[in-house]
Amino acid sequence: MKIIDAIWEFKNLGQNTIEVELEKEDLHKNLNDIFLSIEQIKSKYKPNYMVIKVITGNPYIGNMLCNKGFLHIETQIKLKAVREDIKFFLAKYDSIFENTVIKKVNDEREIEEILNEVHKGIFYTDRIALDKNFSLDIANVRYANWIKDEVNRGSGLFRVMVEGKSIGFSLRRYDKFSVFDLLAGLYKEYQNFHIGGNIYFSALLMDVNNGYKKFYTSVSSNNLSSLHLHEMFGYKVHFIQEVYVKHF
Repeated sequence: MKIIDAIWEFKNLGQNTIEVELEKEDLHKNLNDIFLSIEQIKSKYKPNYMVIKVITGNPYIGNMLCNKGFLHIETQIKLKAVREDIKFFLAKYDSIFENTVIKKVNDEREIEEILNEVHKGIFYTDRIALDKNFSLDIANVRYANWIKDEVNRGSGLFRVMVEGKSIGFSLRRYDKFSVFDLLAGLYKEYQNFHIGGNIYFSALLMDVNNGYKKFYTSVSSNNLSSLHLHEMFGYKVHFIQEVYVKHF
């Protein structure tokens, strides 16, 4: 089992958080042995909040976790795309998104403008927002903190404009050949305008023009609109994890 002592979550959630990811060798173990290992982790770290991730296709493990008081709160869908597929769909939709501009955020004032939009509650489909033990406000504070941490680590934060108006942002991490689409946000006042695709189009066009070859992201099963938009631009399912949570 892969164990993550998510100490950064204390400032976000106010709770000691442990994340456990079942690895391939764990999937063939006796269910009682799996639960015993989880109990040993609980005893060692004494979390207030525990997250268990299990690759899809293991219903008996999921059923065991639910019987032990864990809640299945979301399915995380890992997506992957390659440059040539992205280019094909960018060309296909070019005329639809021609009035879209993306610019890197370079100063504290612009970062604060984006964070202020996040604090309005633009993220409402993730496991924190949907958990009755947390709240929409807590979920969006968590996202705001994540954005600040990623910018400090060197990830790129970009604002997206349509016809001169800022509609949202994209947070992206880069290595030599790959792009990791960490987060995209559409501002609250535009969420009924069906323009979320502008954010993905502009960011992907920028990255293709800069020569990147592989693209990765993750979406929640609770956010079907995001999944559909990624599929629209050529992303395909890479693998899927079920996510279970429990509060102590």
